Amino acid sequence: MGSNATVIKDNLLIVDGKIEAFGNKAKEEALKKNIKISKSGNKILAPMLVDSHSFLEDPLTGIDDNLENLKFRAKKSGFGTIAFLPNSNNWRDNPEKIPFQKNYDFDLNIYFWGSLSLEDEGKKLSPHSELLKSGSIGLSTRNFFDNSIILKGLSLDAVKTSPILFSLTKKNFFTERNYK
Repeated sequence: MGSNATVIKDNLLIVDGKIEAFGNKAKEEALKKNIKISKSGNKILAPMLVDSHSFLEDPLTGIDDNLENLKFRAKKSGFGTIAFLPNSNNWRDNPEKIPFQKNYDFDLNIYFWGSLSLEDEGKKLSPHSELLKSGSIGLSTRNFFDNSIILKGLSLDAVKTSPILFSLTKKNFFTERNYK
């Protein structure tokens, strides 16, 4: 019922896969609609987990992992949404590299981050507007310390209304120098 709520045992009305009512109202509406009441046992209803930065090297034909295998495991583990970072065998730094994904009401939501710079090298910006128009939920980089091209990218209009994810998953000059 909210982020600070405690677990409660109560009635819940679900019609066509959507929550219609809670508590006494759920019971009353079910009786009005002649819906048979069933026991849920020890099941719990809670928000789905969100993984905002997964990796998937080869989304379509990956031998060890691909989109379908990952979707199956994620749903089984309680995830409702996954957003993939651009890191892959085919770095997602151009619109044609963003796999088309249709999200359905009753399925796992899949989203893709685009890369802030080409190949995440921090030398040349990726086409931000085109990436965002092609379905990227935002832009991501692992290469941002002392980098003027990243600052240039941050000043463009395309990124002003989209999220940017700075990831420390790749060792770089700053972390190697100070933390070895």
